[in-house]
Amino acid sequence: MQANSLESGKTLWSDLYEIKPGVKEIQELAAAISIKNVTSTPGLTAKEHGDDVLAHACWFLRDTLTFIKLENAVSHGNAGRTLKIVKLWAYMFRGAGLYNYAWEALELPEGLKKNLEMSWFGKAGA
Repeated sequence: MQANSLESGKTLWSDLYEIKPGVKEIQELAAAISIKNVTSTPGLTAKEHGDDVLAHACWFLRDTLTFIKLENAVSHGNAGRTLKIVKLWAYMFRGAGLYNYAWEALELPEGLKKNLEMSWFGKAGA
């Protein structure tokens, strides 16, 4: 697969001109990079090995991408995706000891529930 060659030994920009990956290969590479660098696990592993900078970089990327997903869901009016992200944030706030934020995140879904009812049934409480 051509996309794998991006991860294996290509160190010069000129080497990348030889690679012509397709859409599927780019998606597979993006998924591999995401799993390798943007989940909580690489941050925890880096922290265990004493690399605080890498750990915080991984967590920052994870949180930033979550915010981008939320921004996209809100801009497209997707209340279901918005609700999933807010629920995730409620756990993250609770784990970080930010109880007021966690409480607010748990109160927000009531408003989203009303919006979902409005979008599905045309009126709230139907």
